[in-house]
Amino acid sequence: MVLGSDYPHGDGKFPHAIREFVAVGTLSERTKRKVLWENPARLYGLERAAAVSGQAAG
Repeated sequence: MVLGSDYPHGDGKFPHAIREFVAVGTLSERTKRKVLWENPARLYGLERAAAVSGQAAG
C-alpha cells in the first residue's frame, strides 16, 4: 500500500492528505513509515541512503 496525494496540482482536492494520514492515531509509526516511504521506495527502486544523504537522484 502507498499513499498518493496528487498535490500540488491546481485541481488537487486533498492538499492536506499527507498531514491527515500522519495524524491518524490508530496507525503505528511503522505502518506510517511503510506506507509513506518503504513501499513507494520499493515500488520505484529507490535506495534509503540517497534519501537520508539529501543527495538528488539521477
